[in-house]
Amino acid sequence: MDPAEVEAITKWPRPTSVTEHGKVIAYASRQLKPYEVNYPTHDLELAAVVFALKIWRHNLY
Repeated sequence: MDPAEVEAITKWPRPTSVTEHGKVIAYASRQLKPYEVNYPTHDLELAAVVFALKIWRHNLY
């Protein structure tokens, strides 16, 4: 590793929010299964979180 490159990268300004640059990171969607249509809202929100974690788990490491 080149120490000059590491130093240059550490001096980059850090973004303060995801939308700082106004660009979308990614989109993902899916249709509800027939049995999920009758789920309460909090269960659907939890299912959305699980869905997102399954899709983007490689970005978490």
